[in-house]
Amino acid sequence: MYNQLQTHFGEAEKWKSLDNAYVNFTHFAPVASGPDSFAFTKDGFFAGWQRHVAYFLDKNFEAFDIAIPIAFRSHNDDTIDPNRLSFMVISIKNSEGNDMIREPVLPRECVEGVMSDGKPYTKDVNVALTLNKFKFINPDGIPGRVGTSDDAWVQTGPEKPFIAFAMSLGDTERRANLFIGEKTVTPFIGIV
Repeated sequence: MYNQLQTHFGEAEKWKSLDNAYVNFTHFAPVASGPDSFAFTKDGFFAGWQRHVAYFLDKNFEAFDIAIPIAFRSHNDDTIDPNRLSFMVISIKNSEGNDMIREPVLPRECVEGVMSDGKPYTKDVNVALTLNKFKFINPDGIPGRVGTSDDAWVQTGPEKPFIAFAMSLGDTERRANLFIGEKTVTPFIGIV
């Protein structure tokens, strides 16, 4: 699997921005508040990064289990501030007996949480990300709490992407396709 990861990330130009990225955590802290709370603003992620904390997410998150602050160093200097922060979000499924993966790749609707023909996506999958449902990922598309300005949220881009992935911890006898990277990616999002 390591070779699959190395090949995928080594060939894609967009992943070169990760050469300037730093993950800085020694422990997990539970976060019981929702995705439009302070913890998920750029100042909240910065505070977590400074405290060496990754977030263990409570039942308020139907898709994600873990959020990890990521700092991106500037090309000009080594200063890390709230505007240099992004995040990694992880959805983990732990199924006994087998990996419960029903499809070889996550469809766009499951990854982005978009509607298909005006109806919610209902295809039978047990792993989904639904990225566009969360204020901290989609600040322009989701109404937030009163008093929180739009510039309070992390602004991602090619130089500072966020990373999202889903994984299964169930048993499997598969030897191939243990890692499947993104097929189609919005220009400003890195989705694995």
